[in-house]
Amino acid sequence: RDLHRVDRRQRQMCIRDSYQPYAPDATTGALLMPYSKGVTIATLISYNKSPLPRDQKEVNEYYQRFPAISDYLSKCTPISEISSYRKEGNELRHFEKINLDGFIALGDSVCNFNPVFGQGQTTAAEQVLILDTLLRDLKQGEKLSCKRFQERAKAVLSVPFALAAFSDLRFPKTETNSTILRKLAPIIAYPLKKILLDSSKSTWTYRCFTQVLHMRQGYIWTFADPKLLWNILTL
Repeated sequence: RDLHRVDRRQRQMCIRDSYQPYAPDATTGALLMPYSKGVTIATLISYNKSPLPRDQKEVNEYYQRFPAISDYLSKCTPISEISSYRKEGNELRHFEKINLDGFIALGDSVCNFNPVFGQGQTTAAEQVLILDTLLRDLKQGEKLSCKRFQERAKAVLSVPFALAAFSDLRFPKTETNSTILRKLAPIIAYPLKKILLDSSKSTWTYRCFTQVLHMRQGYIWTFADPKLLWNILTL
């Protein structure tokens, strides 16, 4: 990941562009996102232990795989050192199965995601809201049930974790201890792939997907929308 100063003539262009790894064959991708006025973050993505570039020369060669991004960055000036971060997989820990009085786990200690999914802060905020609600509902002298909090948190985390896991399980080298996730992955991955493909063409589908991604809307109700289903079936 590195920062690039954007040429003034480029600012009117859409500076959010991405190439997502297309399982199971393509294991690399790239993403451009605005950071501040005139500055763009360029991010490289790698799955299945595919090697990432180590210096500016290798980075430039890597970008050549993605024509639109390469063309955009050719008109920009690098302004930062290249930084890398390796996080393999997503983890969900079942604190709801134990009962430790006076102990609460939330955030990354319960569920941590690969940063490429952008779910860490969202799910942590949702857990804080659950904790806030439980604390406000306590009667005078009543103690918080830590186990109840962990059960509520698990319920909220299930869908975003499953979506991230299903996305990862499209790639053959992904490992999991869950037989259920492994068997469901091909079934869930198919509509997800269709939604992602349609999101590149349909603003409406893209908005539906981001509403679920950012936990603004429920997964089942949003993806069961007749219009969205029709877009997927006719794609």
